[in-house]
Amino acid sequence: MNDMKKYERKNYKGMGFVESLVAVILVGVASVVLMRIAANTMMEAVRNERIDKMTQFAVEGATMTETIILEKVVGKDVEFDKRLDKAKSTLGLIGPNITKCLIPTEIEEDGKESFDFMKDSGGQYKNVTLENDNIYPENRKNEDIAITEKSVIDGQSERREFFRYVCISAPSGMKHLNAQIVVGHILSKGKITAKNDVKDYVYSIIIPL
Repeated sequence: MNDMKKYERKNYKGMGFVESLVAVILVGVASVVLMRIAANTMMEAVRNERIDKMTQFAVEGATMTETIILEKVVGKDVEFDKRLDKAKSTLGLIGPNITKCLIPTEIEEDGKESFDFMKDSGGQYKNVTLENDNIYPENRKNEDIAITEKSVIDGQSERREFFRYVCISAPSGMKHLNAQIVVGHILSKGKITAKNDVKDYVYSIIIPL
């Protein structure tokens, strides 16, 4: 009788060990699943933050572009019926189906900050070279098109992780310019939003002249 009780006690202890082991395994599996969910949530949050910033930079670029064209390109003293011709001539939009992609940037004139399209050493507006409506991969990290801002601490320019340019065209027979502001994440390929990649953001506006 005593031998039977000892066997039952050992059997009970053995079952308790197996149950504990199963519980540990289940907790481990659940932890892995929760960690994956947390990681995916964090990645999605980072991606959404990038998209929000790109939207902000695109709208900002639209304001810069319209200001540059109306103030720098056209000017205030040009007669109304000649404003479009002046813009097309200055931007090099002469001819059918011509599109120019330029880089809106902040400049400083007479101690005041304003906007203009980036120029080369000869004073001509610099063009962004595209391939199939997308910027060349090797040029995505180009310092010229990377968005920069001045540091609050020391006033020096700090490079951001985004770039921005605008493509401008003049529709035939119309008194306005079409502009598409393109903002992209430098480290992304810019073709699709998935995992760590973010598709380039395109913001379209019409600039009446």
